[in-house]
Formats: sequence, structure tokens, C-alpha cells
Amino acid sequence: MDSCLIEPVVVTIRPQQPEPRRAILADILVVLVDRRLALDRGTEFFARYPGLALLVIAGTDGEALARLRDGTVLALSVRPDDVHLAAQFLYFSWAWGFRLPTRRW
Repeated sequence: MDSCLIEPVVVTIRPQQPEPRRAILADILVVLVDRRLALDRGTEFFARYPGLALLVIAGTDGEALARLRDGTVLALSVRPDDVHLAAQFLYFSWAWGFRLPTRRW
């Protein structure tokens, strides 16, 4: 039997805009805001979106934080244009059971 990859649903939340309705379907949520404020809200995002596996909080400075549902946090250095690609890479790495260089908060 061939294995197939199913693309995760990636939704972006931008500052000063309402959350998109399709966020309820998100496997990956990318939040473009001040990372310090949004990381504190990570628990809120996971509670609000039960299917959410990965939360990526990205700034315009090329730095981002990724948080998995289990509380694992990764610091990322990624160009703003590549945030979605990095998020998908982390998601697939996690889903396939690869060990990620992490710390738990």
C-alpha cells in the first residue's frame, strides 16, 4: 500500500484583522504579532482550536517561536516569506516522529 502525505491546513492570523473562520480547521496556525505576547496566549489558541498541532508565532524580524500541543517550544530563525514553509517542515518532522531540538516550557 502506498503511503500518501496529506497537506496540513495552515492558517495565518494577522495583526489588526479578525481571525479567519477557517482557523477552526487549522493543523498549523501562524500568528504574525509580537512573539512575547502571543506565546503567552498559546494555551488559549490550543484550547480554542482543538485540531491545532503547531502554533508558530512570527515577527517581521526573522525570528519565530514554534509551539507544539504538548508544550514543546522551538526558536526559529526564518525569513518572513518562508514562515509557512518552515511551519510545514516542522509539522511533517513532528508527525513522522523525527526528534526536534527543543526545550519544554
